[in-house]
Amino acid sequence: MAIAIGILVGVATHIAERFLPSNYQFIVATKIVWLLPAFLISFRLPYRYKLKESIIISIFFLLVCCFTYLLSEVVKNNGAFTFPEKFAHFLIIGLIAGAVTGAAAYYAKAGTKWIKYTGSSLVPAIFTGDGLDKVITSLNHFQLTPEILVKIAGGVILYIAVSKHNKFKIRSILTFTILAVIATLVYLYVI
Repeated sequence: MAIAIGILVGVATHIAERFLPSNYQFIVATKIVWLLPAFLISFRLPYRYKLKESIIISIFFLLVCCFTYLLSEVVKNNGAFTFPEKFAHFLIIGLIAGAVTGAAAYYAKAGTKWIKYTGSSLVPAIFTGDGLDKVITSLNHFQLTPEILVKIAGGVILYIAVSKHNKFKIRSILTFTILAVIATLVYLYVI
């Protein structure tokens, strides 16, 4: 299942880059959107799957997305496949992001209190932090753009969907808020 969805997401990303209007290109430009299906696939795994399998499935999904995306670029450009620098970059980020996303998805459903709150808040906080980064960097001429709205609202909606009955617990909200602030700071000062 991860292979089929990975192929679809990789090709869909390439198609969306071509056909989305310019003010909606942000949806596929950063590839952060790939974390969402990676997280949801691992999160929806039956409980018999352990942490190791969740991490492997997320990594595998992200690598399939990466390879499919780059292969579709090669097909579009009628070129031969070489080992581009972009592939090495995607490979390293796919391994790290896949491991973190798979672990977060596993602990979001199988962890205890704080670990569960952290697992269910991590990916939504990354989306929210990306949107808050855009707000902070555009304070002088702030305008509510579709990018800001989609990233912040999408992160909050994902948090509510994944956290289920824990979404309104103070510790869960506090964890989500802290992770969103950390993600915002990472976007502001690191990326």
